[in-house]
Amino acid sequence: AEPLLARIKADRTVVLSPVFDKVLFDTLEVNEYIPSAHGPSGQNGTKSMTHQNQE
Repeated sequence: AEPLLARIKADRTVVLSPVFDKVLFDTLEVNEYIPSAHGPSGQNGTKSMTHQNQE
């Protein structure tokens, strides 16, 4: 939450929302959120964590 709060403190006119990757519960397959689909590319301040299969 701190990175979101820091962005709001820096500019109170921005609207921020955390983004989560979709994880399928039965297979644990991760469908990564594509940041460019939401606002200018690289400007939304989100980070997505990728899942790595450990086989």
